[in-house]
Amino acid sequence: MSLRPRLRPRQWSALVLDDLFVAGLLCGAAGFADAVGYVNSGVFAANMTGNTVLAGIAIAERHWDVAWQRGMTLAAFCVGVVIASFLLRLFGERRAWPLIGEVAFILAAAFIEPTASLAIALIAAAMGMQAVSVTRFRSVVASTVVVTTTMTRLAEFCTHWLIARPQARAAVVKTAPALLVVIWVCYGLGALAAAFAMALTSRPLFFPAAMLALVAALTIFKEPTG
Repeated sequence: MSLRPRLRPRQWSALVLDDLFVAGLLCGAAGFADAVGYVNSGVFAANMTGNTVLAGIAIAERHWDVAWQRGMTLAAFCVGVVIASFLLRLFGERRAWPLIGEVAFILAAAFIEPTASLAIALIAAAMGMQAVSVTRFRSVVASTVVVTTTMTRLAEFCTHWLIARPQARAAVVKTAPALLVVIWVCYGLGALAAAFAMALTSRPLFFPAAMLALVAALTIFKEPTG
């Protein structure tokens, strides 16, 4: 049975035309940035779990320069979180401002040597800003910079659908499985697009910057000005 009738028409149109589109752009940009960072520097721009593991391995193997790079990426991500949190507090929770800051960081990284430590630090800081800029899609809280929790929630929902379908149907609006699928798929598509972009241009980060700029524009349009 289709899940669509369980959503009110207004809820469904808002989810499809607004939340899914925005989530797709954000996750595509994050997957793109993550791929660029990993290919150029061997570290993840958004996946701090992976970077923590890599830092631990580097320390164990006494590769201090590598450990320093991993640690710097972790620190840059945290700096991005702090900056975005400050901007949200300063501008009354208006999400457009940290998104604009994120675009600026990504564009700055685009003009730096891709393998330079500063480039990956800027990208990681941008991902930290994104991590706190947009976290809620209607009634659903979801991350657009990592997909582990998304995969877990989606698998959990699928399990409930198989063994307790009535309860699963009732939880569709709250769980938003379509949103979870979009987050996961678009993150992977962003990485795929990055692989092609890096083969075609020396400035691949222009693409995620454009995606994030579009999200910022949409956010400005939606947020109250008063």
